[in-house]
Amino acid sequence: VELPFRTLRAVVISLYKERLGEDEDYQTLQDLMKRANEIEQRRNKITHSVWLGGDEHTITRFKTKAKEKRGLAFDVEDVSTKSLADDAIKIKQLTHAVVQLLSALTDKGKVFDTRPPGWQTDSHKD
Repeated sequence: VELPFRTLRAVVISLYKERLGEDEDYQTLQDLMKRANEIEQRRNKITHSVWLGGDEHTITRFKTKAKEKRGLAFDVEDVSTKSLADDAIKIKQLTHAVVQLLSALTDKGKVFDTRPPGWQTDSHKD
């Protein structure tokens, strides 16, 4: 089943809470889903914009919006190349944290072990 990312996050949180309650791992999961939401918002802004030339350290984001009540609107924003690189790092860090939590939950018997044979969490650190 394909779900929007927002719905998928809500399903994960709801299922965890229903099956395992609001324990320490639940709070960790909530924190990770909050980070995922923030990253998703940034990702959508990046993906659904047109990017124009900038200078050595910036690139210009251009977004056209058409809303029934407000009409046509344009967003123009200079974005630093560093902030885009930081976004990629945040995605990588979140991915690592989610894998760590999933591994810990598996070790605690809270989820089915779906790891491939020989999986070593530490060996997959970047």
